[in-house]
Amino acid sequence: MTRLPRLIPAALLLAAPLAHAQELSSPTTFVEFEEVEGQLEFSGVMCARPLQVSNAAERGQTPEEARRLQELARRALESFELKEYVGATDEYLFFVPSGATETSVANDLLVTGAFQYVEPDWTVYPIACPDDSQFNQQWHHQANRMASCAAWDQETGDPSIVVAICDTGILLSHADLQLHRQEGYHAPSDTWESQGGPIEDINGHGTLCVGTSAANGDNGIGVSGVGWNLGHRTMRVTDSTNGGASLSNLTRAARSAAEVGDKVASVSYSGVQSGSVNSTGTYVRGLGALLVWAAGNSSDVLSGSRDDDVIVVGATTSSDALASFSNRGSFVDLTAPGQGVRTTNDSGGYSNVSGTSFACPMTAGLCALIWSKNPSLTPQQVEDVLRMSCDDLGAAGVDDNFGFGRINSDIAMQMTPATSVGISFPVARPDEVSPAGGDILDVIVTPGTDAADTAAALVWFDTGAGFVSEPLPFIGNDTFRATFPAAACPSQIDYYFEFPLVSGSTALAPASGAAAAYSAQAIERNIVFTDDLEATSGWTAGLAGDTATTGVWVLVDPIGTAAQPEDDHTLGGSLCFVTGQGSPGGSLGENDVDGGFTTLLSPAIDVSTSADPYIGYWRSYNNSAGSNTDDVFTVDVSADGGSTWVNVETLGPAAEAGGWARTTFRVSDLVPTTGSVTLRFIAADLGSGSIVEAAVDDLEVFELCPANCGFQSYCTSSPNSSGLSAVMFPGGSASIGANDLLLVASGCPGGTIGIFAYAPDRATAPVGNGTLCLGSVIRLGVASADFFGTAVFPFDNTAPPNPSGQVAVGETWNFQFLYRDLAGGGALFNLTDGLSVTFCP
Repeated sequence: MTRLPRLIPAALLLAAPLAHAQELSSPTTFVEFEEVEGQLEFSGVMCARPLQVSNAAERGQTPEEARRLQELARRALESFELKEYVGATDEYLFFVPSGATETSVANDLLVTGAFQYVEPDWTVYPIACPDDSQFNQQWHHQANRMASCAAWDQETGDPSIVVAICDTGILLSHADLQLHRQEGYHAPSDTWESQGGPIEDINGHGTLCVGTSAANGDNGIGVSGVGWNLGHRTMRVTDSTNGGASLSNLTRAARSAAEVGDKVASVSYSGVQSGSVNSTGTYVRGLGALLVWAAGNSSDVLSGSRDDDVIVVGATTSSDALASFSNRGSFVDLTAPGQGVRTTNDSGGYSNVSGTSFACPMTAGLCALIWSKNPSLTPQQVEDVLRMSCDDLGAAGVDDNFGFGRINSDIAMQMTPATSVGISFPVARPDEVSPAGGDILDVIVTPGTDAADTAAALVWFDTGAGFVSEPLPFIGNDTFRATFPAAACPSQIDYYFEFPLVSGSTALAPASGAAAAYSAQAIERNIVFTDDLEATSGWTAGLAGDTATTGVWVLVDPIGTAAQPEDDHTLGGSLCFVTGQGSPGGSLGENDVDGGFTTLLSPAIDVSTSADPYIGYWRSYNNSAGSNTDDVFTVDVSADGGSTWVNVETLGPAAEAGGWARTTFRVSDLVPTTGSVTLRFIAADLGSGSIVEAAVDDLEVFELCPANCGFQSYCTSSPNSSGLSAVMFPGGSASIGANDLLLVASGCPGGTIGIFAYAPDRATAPVGNGTLCLGSVIRLGVASADFFGTAVFPFDNTAPPNPSGQVAVGETWNFQFLYRDLAGGGALFNLTDGLSVTFCP
């Protein structure tokens, strides 16, 4: 890899085009970075975060001024070789140029006044002290310390509440760490365990931390974690046997854990005062989780605000003194037992260990225990319970030795408010539903201090015209069943649930209701062509002019590495195209792409008969496993046999971590929809020190939301004086061209008179003796029921009652019959249920 030369400071380079920058920000204090061996060491990479527009007012700037500074920052960074952009936290990782230092680079950028921070992407280390003398028991669980047994009488942990231990890995075979282990993750390659990411403990520190937080309890062996029935996930952050990891890998692990729904990320490493750590803490909180970080073992005083977005934990001894090695100061939130802590080790047994490394996962486990008792709490509410339940040590109140004090599990459980009801989903909420409607979703509402009124629950749907409610039927065993309505294709359906409680209060799911509603996409795909690559099927691997010496495309059952998937993508299949096949247990670079590029061509695909074709394929690309990440993977499409090509996507040169991902595109957006559309996949090795692997599988052509038509009943009807509940049925078809739709209302009182009506939207509102199922009601015409209580009305789509009632192909309209019911008393009229009609040509 060649680094860009350091020509002139970025601030001077940008002075002319942005001469007014000095009006927007005052000069920044100069910084100087020094390495501390075994704690903070330079990695050759820097981390920079531009000033954030969201904080402009705090700096006395207008949003426009802040945006100008952001542009200044991004232009300044163009002078450096980018390693990675972290969109979640708006951070840039870039290499220190040859001839420059971390300090000079930071000051060149900070002088612009356009950055929140510029700092090294430090290599940091696990913070553990040598083992103290052996203990025969876990003193920290005793009644005069954390009072864990009393806490476990109230809550032992919910397996669905997961603590992510961001550390050196885990001994997968340890007998005390088997229960509720979740899939692991390998941060250096951004690869999950199922994709081949290694998570075995490379140093030993990680297994010690996992056991402190979540070692399985009540199993007759070993030790118990703070939350011994919690879920736990290993996020391995390093491939170094000394445990050293970059801050960017640690923060990547914490973000990835929160992104998959883990509630707490625990990091027992140095580097807590990095600006990137707090940015990550803010991001993690935004996802409803917490980041807990060890204070460190240097006996230092850490200045700063403990009211930031990271919980910083110091360590105490068995006598409730501050451990001599523990960092302290205004930056530390609280303390936890951290000396002579008995926990699991990577030999399959148990050790007594000391360090804030173990106070940290102990605190993370207690956060998860609080969430287990009340999953509806916000991250701030969990931290409030954690702080207020501490035993006050040292000077009265919050102090700079112990912060809020030493954690106490029993008091934390007592202070955690019980849930009124618990709301959960037995299966995952759907990402996609049928546009025709009818998909179901069950919701379980378990009683707590209160219970749901099973007859009054509602589900609110918004298919594009605003939220309308429908009754949510109770089907027994604390379970309610929602049925998704019909909607345009494609479109988004937003929804939430409302549960009136016996006490008179109301519970919503999600808790913010319409403001943060769940959503699903109403989509239908008509598959025109598919190729699962379980046979060659006319593909061409390698072309004249290719220059790669190894790693050429081949159709195989892949042998996985940290850079290459272990399995193809096809469910039940085995084959896919990969760039070279290594041997079992071989090195990463054994048969990766080297010396140039290799090309893979799909067979010619006829999309000329499809109305509006899309192409989708699954691919994996990894260029991040070596020391160089300047390589690219290019996908192009041609509609003229390869004479001309149009780019579909290019991955790299920024680091790509591999793993199967799907790409789809609309053919007509790029090329004509001809009978000979071809895809071209090119994997290239452009520099030394690189490891490049790519894979392709499961190509398909599909039409999105093909023309369809049909009928669906929805809403409910109430009994009338005949003893029946009147319902709607269709006659004829939903074809606009045929124009033969008959609206039929059955079960009405014999001889009654009523009105047929329709609407483009829905409602669920009590009206008369029944329920109005239409939103913007448009009257159609009067009809009389026969002796048997059946009324029929021919719907003429060429002559709507008013222009707003015009029906078009692909639209869904809703119909209902309102009828007189004098014998029924009350309001003297009633209504059928609703009939939904999706019209086709």
